[in-house]
Amino acid sequence: PDEAGARQALLGLMLSPIVALPPAHVFADDDAQLNERIEQILDFYVRRPALHVKPAPRKTMRASRLHVEIQRWLKQHNAFSTRVEDISKSKVVANYPVNPQSDLYADLAVMNGALHAVEVLDLRGAAHLTPTLRGQAAIKGITLDAAREHLDGKRIAVYAVSDYGMARPAIAMFARYADQAIDLGMSDGQRQFARFISQALHRDELPALEPQAK
Repeated sequence: PDEAGARQALLGLMLSPIVALPPAHVFADDDAQLNERIEQILDFYVRRPALHVKPAPRKTMRASRLHVEIQRWLKQHNAFSTRVEDISKSKVVANYPVNPQSDLYADLAVMNGALHAVEVLDLRGAAHLTPTLRGQAAIKGITLDAAREHLDGKRIAVYAVSDYGMARPAIAMFARYADQAIDLGMSDGQRQFARFISQALHRDELPALEPQAK
């Protein structure tokens, strides 16, 4: 058979489904038109562009009480936002993307030239270090470790506990990946955190955050 006939026969085989059906036929006035139609069919059925799927949004996780208290404190001083674009507007931003492809978001982020990530762990009132608490500490550690690669600022681990003996393994689990660990259960830590946020936002020093007992 001629070249056009061979290509038509081959196309029939390519377009045939797995079940036995008659081969497909393409009609054209000449070889040029036939080739054009074959290319169009190939483009549609064979060379279709890859499907682009948006990454799944971050699963909504309930913020810890300590995280909520920090947010409230920041709001009182007009220094808090949930909008990522406000990171450049002297705001502390919640759920800042560190590595969205891996579903890693910092609890808080703040920028003063460099972009800093803050992870918050609340272990107040916990009588035992449950698997859930260990898992939370591990995820926060992974997030801080990812921030080392994806962000250019400091990694801050913030925590508050009731029983240091019980909580020590969890604190170590995420604080080991931080450049600085701040205990908000201590007055020194409260002032240290307020100073860090104030300097990052280029503000006069904010009053220290005093978390409620739990």
